[in-house]
Order: sequence, then structure tokens, then C-alpha cells
Amino acid sequence: MAKVLRMSFRNTEGRTVSINLREPVEPLDPAEVSACMDKVVAGNIFNSSGGEIIAKVKAEKIETSVETIVDYS
Repeated sequence: MAKVLRMSFRNTEGRTVSINLREPVEPLDPAEVSACMDKVVAGNIFNSSGGEIIAKVKAEKIETSVETIVDYS
């Protein structure tokens, strides 16, 4: 099962920008994720097509799995 931490932010045009981190260290601590997101906003190190990242929106852990139904290889 693949896991991704998706951190979503708002840019200066009001659009949502997401940064995805594959295979985050578990367990995810909400306070640590929030602090990391604060650093992204304060550091102004990422720029999107809609301008600078100016605010946090949300963070989500996404888990995906694949189940092969039929394989003809």
C-alpha cells in the first residue's frame, strides 16, 4: 500500500497548491505536520504559477492499494 502526505496551501491568487511527500514517517504527528507547513509558508521557498504560498489549507494522508483482478502478461 502506497502512502502520501499531501499538504495543501493557498497562493496569492487564492488557488490551492499541494505538495506531496511519498512514504511519510509514521505515525504522523499533527503538530509536527502543522509546524512543517508553517515553515513552508514562512520560508517562501516554493513559488506556484499563481504566486507565492501564503497560507495553510489542510494536510491529508492518502493511502492507495492496487488489487490485480486479471493479469494476462
